[in-house]
Amino acid sequence: MYIGQHLKFQHIQALIRTKLWAQILLAMVLGVVVGLVFSPYSNGAFSITLEQANELGEWLRLPGSIFLNLIQMVVVPLIVTSIILGLTSAGDIGFLRAAGIRIVPYFVGTTIVAVLIGVAVVTLIKPGQYIDVATLTMSSVDAAEGFVNASPVATKSIASQIADLIPANLFSATLSRNMLQIVVAAL
Repeated sequence: MYIGQHLKFQHIQALIRTKLWAQILLAMVLGVVVGLVFSPYSNGAFSITLEQANELGEWLRLPGSIFLNLIQMVVVPLIVTSIILGLTSAGDIGFLRAAGIRIVPYFVGTTIVAVLIGVAVVTLIKPGQYIDVATLTMSSVDAAEGFVNASPVATKSIASQIADLIPANLFSATLSRNMLQIVVAAL
């Protein structure tokens, strides 16, 4: 009986060491357990005050924030170099034309399906029906840009939307992370 349990434990250890999904699942479970133990609302022996929880939360969030910032820093150069290398390594213009003829309808089709799914879900669930508009606050981006009154975004004509695909300033497109403009510029 003991040998069987030991083998199961070794199998679990090997699974956690080699599989990323198992590591993520274990970290999530440990995070929930630690959060429940130290929660200011648990009134347990290890519970901390709300101020301590906020300060500790800032420090625990730091490695994840740094990691995500590093990933976001690499996204734009990675996309640009991938597109440029993909186009230049093809060698044959006929191959690029044939690939484009196959890929463009695929992207258009998947986009249409995604929009239809989104519209169907929004129509069925109606996610904004319980939001009180009076309680909404401006985001820091809106406040920084000086928008005082929240108003619906004006829709642009199709011609201006097509013209906006080509970035007037590549650095502005990069800073605003407008990926469509970056892709068009790379092409």
